Order: sequence, then C-alpha cells, then structure tokens
Amino acid sequence: MSPFRSIFKHKYAGFRIVTMPPGWREKEESDFTFVLFHEELDEAELREFFTVATSLQLVNPRPVSRQLLELSSLFHPLFFERFVQETNIAPADENYRQFIQSLQTFHPLLPVDPNTGMGTNRYYLQSLLFLAGCTLSAAIIQNRFTEATIQSKLDRLWQISAYLESLEITVISKEDLQQFVLHYGYATDLDAFDRISAIKKMYGRLLTALSDGVTTTPLLVTASTLTAAQQTRFGFSQQLRDLLSDNLLAIFVYGSSVTSESFADYDVILYVKSSDAALQALSGQNPSYRGVDINISVYDETDFYGCQSLSGDNLNQHVLCLYGQAVIPVKPAHDLLYRNFSFGYVRMRQLLGMAGFLAKEGTHFGLEGKANLYQYFIKIPMHITKGMRAAMREPNNKELINAWTTTTLHYAIEDQVALCESGRPWEAIANAYAATLQLLYVLNDAYHAFDYTEYDLPDFLR
Repeated sequence: MSPFRSIFKHKYAGFRIVTMPPGWREKEESDFTFVLFHEELDEAELREFFTVATSLQLVNPRPVSRQLLELSSLFHPLFFERFVQETNIAPADENYRQFIQSLQTFHPLLPVDPNTGMGTNRYYLQSLLFLAGCTLSAAIIQNRFTEATIQSKLDRLWQISAYLESLEITVISKEDLQQFVLHYGYATDLDAFDRISAIKKMYGRLLTALSDGVTTTPLLVTASTLTAAQQTRFGFSQQLRDLLSDNLLAIFVYGSSVTSESFADYDVILYVKSSDAALQALSGQNPSYRGVDINISVYDETDFYGCQSLSGDNLNQHVLCLYGQAVIPVKPAHDLLYRNFSFGYVRMRQLLGMAGFLAKEGTHFGLEGKANLYQYFIKIPMHITKGMRAAMREPNNKELINAWTTTTLHYAIEDQVALCESGRPWEAIANAYAATLQLLYVLNDAYHAFDYTEYDLPDFLR
C-alpha cells in the first residue's frame, strides 16, 4: 500500500485484507480491505482515500482509524476482538503490530441498569436491527425503496441468524430464518408490499425477542391537550383517524415539527391493532399535509412495546400524543444516552460503507436522479445530537442543532445538500461519517459517558 504511505505519511499504520463468510447472496467468501490510520482522516483526506482506493481497485476499502477501532471496544466488541485476533492468524509487520498493541478500550462512567448489556454483542445487534427496521414502514407507505433496500434489510436478518443461539432467541431457528431470507430475497416476482411487510413483521418478532430483559418502566400516555396552533399544525391526525378507523389505537408525533418553528417534514408513529391492515391502507399513499411530507412508522400490539424498548427516545418527552392512548416503555436517561451513542456508532459504520460504495459506483442502482433520498443520511449527525440532548433533557430544536453542528463540527447541512444535488453524494456521505465520528467524541467530552481502560493484551501480542 505504498500509495497510502506516501500520501498519508505518519498517519498510515498498515492494512489487512479480511475474508468474511458468504452471505445469502454470495456463494463464496468476500474480502474487505481495512486500511489502518493512527489518526482520523479529515474531510479532504477521506475524499483522497476513496479516490485512491477506487483507482487501485481495492475490494471493499474501509479506512479504520484508531478512534473508530477504540470506540468499537464498547459499541461493537466483536469487531474489536476479531480485529485483534486476526493479527494472530495472519503475519503482520512490526508497525502494524505496534498499532494493535497500542490500542486502548473504553468503559462506561455513568451508572446504568445492569440489564442494559452495554459492551456486549447483544447490545450492538439490538441497535443494528432497530435502525435497519425503523425505515420499513416508510418503504411501504412512501415507496422509499429499491431492490437494494430489500436486500440490505435481508442482509441484517442473515447476520442475526448466526447469533440466535448465543443470544438465546427461540422465536425462530437459524435454519428457518435463513430460509425466510432466501425465500423473500429471491422471490422478486412477489408484490413488493408482500415482501416488505413480511420482512417488517420478522423484524418486529426479533426486536421484541432482543428486548427481553431490558429494564423499562411502563407508563400510560393519553392524548395531549393541544393549543389552537398545534391543532392547526397537526390537522392531518383526523385524516389518519378516518383512514384507519377502529384499527387505530394512538398517534404520536415527534421531531422538528414538535420542537421547532420550522420543519421539513412530520415524524409520526402509529400504534394500531394490526400492522398488516394499517400498512395495506397506507401503502403507496406518500401522505403529506400542507405540502409537507408525513413520515410514518407503524407498530401493533405484537411489537410496539418491544421495539420502543430499544429506541433512542421516550415517547413522553418532546413528543405529542395526538390521539388515543398507549402504554409506553420509559428508559432511564443514562440508558437512553448510551443507546444514542450506540446508534451513532452503527450509523457511522454504515456511512463509511456507503461512502466507499458511492465513490466507486457513483450512486445506488435505482436512485439515479434521486439525490434527495441521500439527505436522510447526511442528517445523521443532527439526528444523533438530537437524541442525546433529548436523553439529557436539553433543548433540541432543529435551529439550535444545525447551528451547533455548523460551529462545533464545521458540518453545515446546506453544503452537503449542495454536494448531493451536484452529483457528488459520496463526498457528502463521507463528510457525514467524519462529522459523526467527531460528534461521538465531542459529546463524550460533554457528558463524560466513557473513558479509556488499559487493554489486557492477549499473550500473542505481548
């Protein structure tokens, strides 16, 4: 990797090519090229990394900084441990070996419930599956999907299938879950609604099982008393009540439409008796109100409590109940804070993978001319900041968050939107990755959430 050494000089630490087992789409193992760096690459260096990696035709290139790897010790321990163990399997030069030897691990500083399971593979998989599943309703209701979307959701299920036994999840066997993935992965002749709704139901089953043991306090939340201005702002609730009729149990609205003067869309959670019936009624509706999109997530009596137990917020904070009532799980503030750190880590890794893919391919198949669909991902630093501030009961309106990310992280959403619209989404996604990684360290300094621990080196590294 002499080009990287000559470009990045003292930052470059070495590289490993790691072979991963085949997934449901591959008949053979796949390689990933992990390039290690002593320091995090800045935005310009990230762009140069992917440009060089593409010119060298590296397979699945990933820049891995010390900061990213050390964060994984707390938020993706399996990745950290396998990275270290891989050094024992394959020969490494002395510089690379010293890099691994110098790594430190993190431990939490704030008191959390012992059932939280932070720092375990289960905790990481809870976050991974929740974030993958939370967009499935929108895929159906707003037609926000491509075949690649379906495949990526099935990838996560295949990944989870390998851990069912160790996680003591018995709602489905490994073999049956893998058969489910293969069936819906290759049944492209089936109606998209049938495929995505079946996948969503499977996510609900697994997330409910994964939530078992997570400590929450049940709280009955009833419809809020709205001001005249709020009744006008959220006037769409009557349309949803008319459409879903007796199937509807509760409507929750959250996000910028609740906390900010200006907002780009409505974020809504529907609690219903039957998700299948609700999604069928809403399928392809792409609802809006006064020209503003309504983003809807749908849960029913089988998965509402379990999924909300793993979410990054509490539905009694910065949220309005527009209709009905529901028993919600309330998570302790510190547990919520760490969950949002975990979400930040998962999203950061996803952004890194997306940047590598887009640098090579230009765009995802089926999204040509739809650069606006990348805007969800470039807002991830804002979403993570908002979740953490909400957990700590701090103001989190959109204007405040956007100003803070611009001044503190030097990450302005307008600049990233411009990159997407000019046909350079990979640069915007790479910038979002860099901002998210920086964000995790900045907010750790603010909240004193975790600190370094001397790593107990395995014998082969001593």
